[in-house]
Amino acid sequence: MSAALYLFIAAAAMAWLAWKQMTPLPKLEVPRVQFEGDNSMERYISETKSLMDQGYAQYLKKGEPFSIRNPSDERHPLVILPMKYLAEVRNAPQSKLSFPYFLDKLFARIAARVMVGPELCRNEEWLQLALSYTEASMKAIRGVRARYPPSLRFLAQYIDSNTRTVLRHRRHAAQVLRPLLEVRMSEKEESTYIDGIKWLLDVYEMRGKNLSPDQLAQDEFILNVASISSSSAVALSIIYDMIDHPELLEEIREEISRVVKMHTTWTQNSLGELRILDSFMKESLRLHTLQQLTVQRTAMVPWTFKDGFQLPAGTNISFASQQLNLDNDVYPNATTFDAKRFLRKREEIDPNRFHFASVSDDSIVFGAGFHACPGRFLAQDILKLMFVQLLTRYDFKLAQHDQSRPPDIPYNFSIMPNMASQILLKEKSNML
Repeated sequence: MSAALYLFIAAAAMAWLAWKQMTPLPKLEVPRVQFEGDNSMERYISETKSLMDQGYAQYLKKGEPFSIRNPSDERHPLVILPMKYLAEVRNAPQSKLSFPYFLDKLFARIAARVMVGPELCRNEEWLQLALSYTEASMKAIRGVRARYPPSLRFLAQYIDSNTRTVLRHRRHAAQVLRPLLEVRMSEKEESTYIDGIKWLLDVYEMRGKNLSPDQLAQDEFILNVASISSSSAVALSIIYDMIDHPELLEEIREEISRVVKMHTTWTQNSLGELRILDSFMKESLRLHTLQQLTVQRTAMVPWTFKDGFQLPAGTNISFASQQLNLDNDVYPNATTFDAKRFLRKREEIDPNRFHFASVSDDSIVFGAGFHACPGRFLAQDILKLMFVQLLTRYDFKLAQHDQSRPPDIPYNFSIMPNMASQILLKEKSNML
């Protein structure tokens, strides 16, 4: 390639970047909430909750939206909407508003059985690959957001070490998955498998597309990150609450024993009868959600709500899930852990609502509408199966006897349970 061509490509790239920077931002007619004085990006890594609390009290409680700095892409504003807009967002078409170690390994194995079938669910190479990819992708996401402006992030695949690790894991996964994909494609209609590979094959065939090993690896890893990282974090958070609130554990064990005597095996129906455990889990997730913001959408075109509020194209919108969960007008004594809060709601209002995986206008942890987390029911059952084993086979406590629940760790709009605390396990002498 000639030097002149290199210079032309470099000049074209610089011109494109300059054009991107000059492209006007969508104009928003909403108040902006930001830090006083030092409004640097570093503060948004660990202090966004204080801004969200301010915006929730000052605007959302009055039915008004507000905007906040978008740490992942400053070219597209982030608007936090009051709950009165939830129904419209939930029903909007996609063309308008689109969309510690043993725990990880446990969920990796269970997720593998569902996502890639019996051949790989016990394969140590695949399990380690799934865990390594999850860890590397989280590092890459944080690193790229911190080091590169949006207009330069396409370069990360060439120069960022964590991003290159992610791509290397994906190529390795494609090699592991290729033989399985070839077998499944050769079986076609005769296939008896019910797993993620079969589901993806069906979806691609329905869309008239071919599913390559590379694309299968990418899709499988997206599913794995969601199932492993989120589920293990929720499990650890619930364990912390069980240690912090042991007064309900014996009653939950009695509930488990009662259900075991009525059923010969664990099914979705029998797991559904663990209502005290379910309520405990949902209350833990209410108080210690993994995301401050949920129901994320992007305005693909200019969008006007029924009351006249307008969103320019390119605007990102979300709802304040954490602040909703801690609102005393929505949940009386909202900051108090009440293990039977949702059990009472099921008994007094509707037995088919208010379970762990349910979504409603008052519970948007898993999203809303068509795009509500599709894996929440699987996660619900996996968590219950894990806690059945944990509660009936072990006693557990924090290594520090006088230690209460470790504080959660905020990062941008994400919230994770503290992974550094040690938990002591002792096998019970009188197992159920």
